[in-house]
Amino acid sequence: MALEFDSDMAWLVGSEFTLSEVLARLVGEGYVADFRLDDGVRCPNDCDGRATIDSTWRFEGASDPDDESIVLALRCPVCGTRGVLTTAYGSILSGPEALALAALKPTAG
Repeated sequence: MALEFDSDMAWLVGSEFTLSEVLARLVGEGYVADFRLDDGVRCPNDCDGRATIDSTWRFEGASDPDDESIVLALRCPVCGTRGVLTTAYGSILSGPEALALAALKPTAG
């Protein structure tokens, strides 16, 4: 799987990681909550916080470039919960899912 780097986390610069490796590293850095892609991306703690993006990784399938997925390291600006969202990416997303991803903003600071 090819990794497209879209983050300022130095441990990824110029490297390729599998989806499992990225998830394991994020858990080690405290991203332990599971965010879901519903009607927007909200905090799993039901605090009404809308998630913000700390970093993003996109993957393509080795044999099928259309087999795309994305991993987002997310943070709740209200309660500080950190976690991940892993989902399909690209043309396979439904309209509401694509709009929910597009509405996410980077974490301030």
